[in-house]
Amino acid sequence: MSKQIFPKELAEIVTGLLVNPSLLGELETAEKHRAFMLRIGSVVADYCGGDAWTVHKGGTDINYLSDENSSPYLSVSPNDSLPSLHQNVWAYHDPSGWEDEEEVDIDKEEPLDESKIAVMRSKLQTLLCQNDNESLPENTTLGKPTSQLQTTTANPPPTDQPGSETPDIYSTNSTPKPFIP
Repeated sequence: MSKQIFPKELAEIVTGLLVNPSLLGELETAEKHRAFMLRIGSVVADYCGGDAWTVHKGGTDINYLSDENSSPYLSVSPNDSLPSLHQNVWAYHDPSGWEDEEEVDIDKEEPLDESKIAVMRSKLQTLLCQNDNESLPENTTLGKPTSQLQTTTANPPPTDQPGSETPDIYSTNSTPKPFIP
Protein backbone atom coordinates (compact mmCIF):
# COMPACT_ATOMS: atom_id res chain seq x y z
CA MET A 1 0.00 0.00 0.00
CA SER A 2 1.26 3.48 -0.76
CA LYS A 3 1.61 6.28 1.77
CA GLN A 4 -1.08 8.93 1.62
CA ILE A 5 0.49 12.38 2.02
CA PHE A 6 -1.72 15.44 2.51
CA PRO A 7 -0.75 18.93 1.25
CA LYS A 8 0.34 20.18 4.69
CA GLU A 9 2.44 17.04 5.17
CA LEU A 10 4.11 17.51 1.80
CA ALA A 11 4.71 21.15 2.74
CA GLU A 12 6.39 19.99 5.96
CA ILE A 13 8.69 17.68 4.02
CA VAL A 14 9.60 20.28 1.40
CA THR A 15 10.10 22.95 4.07
CA GLY A 16 12.38 20.63 6.01
CA LEU A 17 14.39 19.79 2.92
CA LEU A 18 14.78 23.45 1.94
CA VAL A 19 15.43 24.95 5.38
CA ASN A 20 17.18 22.18 7.33
CA PRO A 21 17.69 19.01 5.26
CA SER A 22 19.92 17.40 7.89
CA LEU A 23 16.85 17.22 10.15
CA LEU A 24 15.47 14.61 7.73
CA GLY A 25 18.89 13.10 6.99
CA GLU A 26 18.65 13.97 3.31
CA LEU A 27 20.45 16.08 0.69
CA GLU A 28 23.84 15.33 2.20
CA THR A 29 25.77 17.97 0.29
CA ALA A 30 25.30 21.63 -0.49
CA GLU A 31 25.29 20.72 -4.20
CA LYS A 32 22.38 18.30 -3.74
CA HIS A 33 20.53 20.89 -1.71
CA ARG A 34 21.01 23.58 -4.38
CA ALA A 35 19.87 21.15 -7.10
CA PHE A 36 16.74 20.35 -5.07
CA MET A 37 16.11 24.06 -4.52
CA LEU A 38 16.32 24.70 -8.28
CA ARG A 39 13.91 21.83 -9.03
CA ILE A 40 11.39 23.10 -6.48
CA GLY A 41 11.71 26.64 -7.88
CA SER A 42 11.20 25.27 -11.39
CA VAL A 43 8.03 23.44 -10.32
CA VAL A 44 6.63 26.67 -8.86
CA ALA A 45 7.59 28.54 -12.05
CA ASP A 46 6.03 25.85 -14.27
CA TYR A 47 2.68 26.24 -12.52
CA CYS A 48 2.72 29.93 -11.51
CA GLY A 49 4.94 31.68 -14.05
CA GLY A 50 8.46 32.98 -14.25
CA ASP A 51 11.71 31.24 -15.09
CA ALA A 52 13.69 29.70 -12.23
CA TRP A 53 17.03 29.43 -13.94
CA THR A 54 19.80 29.00 -11.35
CA VAL A 55 20.67 28.74 -7.68
CA HIS A 56 23.62 30.84 -6.58
CA LYS A 57 25.92 29.76 -3.78
CA GLY A 58 25.97 31.87 -0.66
CA GLY A 59 29.22 33.55 0.31
CA THR A 60 30.40 30.42 2.12
CA ASP A 61 29.43 26.78 2.67
CA ILE A 62 30.66 26.97 6.29
CA ASN A 63 27.63 26.46 8.54
CA TYR A 64 25.55 26.05 5.40
CA LEU A 65 22.02 27.52 5.72
CA SER A 66 22.75 29.13 9.11
CA ASP A 67 22.56 32.74 7.93
CA GLU A 68 22.16 34.90 4.84
CA ASN A 69 25.87 34.63 3.95
CA SER A 70 25.80 30.82 3.95
CA SER A 71 22.42 30.40 2.26
CA PRO A 72 21.98 29.89 -1.47
CA TYR A 73 19.43 31.88 -3.41
CA LEU A 74 17.23 31.13 -6.40
CA SER A 75 17.23 33.46 -9.41
CA VAL A 76 13.84 33.88 -11.04
CA SER A 77 13.20 35.97 -14.14
CA PRO A 78 9.79 37.16 -15.28
CA ASN A 79 8.20 35.73 -18.40
CA ASP A 80 4.92 35.87 -20.30
CA SER A 81 3.34 33.15 -18.18
CA LEU A 82 3.16 35.41 -15.11
CA PRO A 83 -0.34 36.71 -14.41
CA SER A 84 1.21 40.13 -13.68
CA LEU A 85 4.66 41.48 -13.01
CA HIS A 86 3.54 42.78 -9.61
CA GLN A 87 0.84 40.29 -8.63
CA ASN A 88 2.34 36.79 -8.62
CA VAL A 89 3.84 34.25 -6.22
CA TRP A 90 7.30 35.78 -6.55
CA ALA A 91 6.13 39.37 -5.89
CA TYR A 92 6.31 39.06 -2.09
CA HIS A 93 10.02 38.28 -2.07
CA ASP A 94 12.84 40.61 -3.13
CA PRO A 95 10.33 43.28 -4.20
CA SER A 96 12.96 45.40 -5.95
CA GLY A 97 14.30 42.44 -7.91
CA TRP A 98 12.39 43.15 -11.13
CA GLU A 99 12.45 46.95 -11.08
CA ASP A 100 14.40 46.99 -14.35
CA GLU A 101 11.87 44.84 -16.18
CA GLU A 102 9.50 46.48 -18.62
CA GLU A 103 5.89 46.35 -17.55
CA VAL A 104 3.99 44.05 -19.90
CA ASP A 105 0.72 43.98 -17.96
CA ILE A 106 -2.38 45.29 -19.65
CA ASP A 107 -3.72 46.55 -16.32
CA LYS A 108 -0.43 48.25 -15.30
CA GLU A 109 -0.71 47.16 -11.66
CA GLU A 110 1.38 48.99 -9.10
CA PRO A 111 4.10 47.18 -7.13
CA LEU A 112 3.01 45.83 -3.75
CA ASP A 113 3.66 48.10 -0.80
CA GLU A 114 5.66 46.94 2.22
CA SER A 115 2.60 46.38 4.41
CA LYS A 116 0.91 44.06 1.88
CA ILE A 117 4.17 42.15 1.50
CA ALA A 118 4.57 41.83 5.28
CA VAL A 119 1.00 40.61 5.74
CA MET A 120 1.28 37.98 3.01
CA ARG A 121 4.68 36.74 4.19
CA SER A 122 3.36 36.44 7.72
CA LYS A 123 0.41 34.40 6.45
CA LEU A 124 2.69 32.15 4.41
CA GLN A 125 5.10 31.60 7.28
CA THR A 126 2.33 30.58 9.69
CA LEU A 127 0.58 28.10 7.39
CA LEU A 128 2.48 25.10 8.73
CA CYS A 129 1.83 26.13 12.32
CA GLN A 130 -1.92 26.06 11.96
CA ASN A 131 -3.87 23.05 13.15
CA ASP A 132 -7.36 22.13 12.19
CA ASN A 133 -8.48 22.47 15.81
CA GLU A 134 -12.09 21.67 14.97
CA SER A 135 -11.21 18.11 14.00
CA LEU A 136 -9.03 17.35 17.03
CA PRO A 137 -10.12 16.75 20.61
CA GLU A 138 -9.21 19.62 22.95
CA ASN A 139 -6.25 17.87 24.60
CA THR A 140 -4.59 16.51 21.44
CA THR A 141 -2.22 17.72 18.80
CA LEU A 142 -2.02 15.95 15.44
CA GLY A 143 -4.03 13.05 16.86
CA LYS A 144 -1.73 12.37 19.85
CA PRO A 145 -2.64 13.21 23.43
CA THR A 146 -0.63 16.23 24.53
CA SER A 147 0.76 14.20 27.42
CA GLN A 148 2.54 11.96 24.89
CA LEU A 149 4.12 14.79 22.90
CA GLN A 150 7.72 15.70 23.54
CA THR A 151 8.81 19.29 23.17
CA THR A 152 12.28 20.54 22.51
CA THR A 153 11.73 24.15 23.55
CA ALA A 154 10.66 23.61 27.17
CA ASN A 155 13.76 21.75 28.33
CA PRO A 156 16.43 21.83 25.64
CA PRO A 157 19.36 19.50 26.20
CA PRO A 158 22.57 21.16 27.37
CA THR A 159 24.90 21.81 24.47
CA ASP A 160 28.13 22.10 26.42
CA GLN A 161 28.37 18.35 27.03
CA PRO A 162 30.11 16.09 24.50
CA GLY A 163 27.68 14.19 22.36
CA SER A 164 24.73 16.45 23.13
CA GLU A 165 24.83 18.27 19.81
CA THR A 166 22.62 17.20 16.96
CA PRO A 167 24.97 16.22 14.13
CA ASP A 168 24.64 18.49 11.12
CA ILE A 169 26.19 17.42 7.86
CA TYR A 170 26.57 21.00 6.66
CA SER A 171 28.19 22.44 9.76
CA THR A 172 31.90 22.66 10.40
CA ASN A 173 31.64 24.19 13.87
CA SER A 174 28.19 23.87 15.39
CA THR A 175 24.62 23.02 14.60
CA PRO A 176 23.26 25.95 12.62
CA LYS A 177 19.80 27.33 13.13
CA PRO A 178 17.84 27.57 9.90
CA PHE A 179 17.96 31.03 8.35
CA ILE A 180 14.57 32.47 7.45
CA PRO A 181 14.82 35.94 5.90
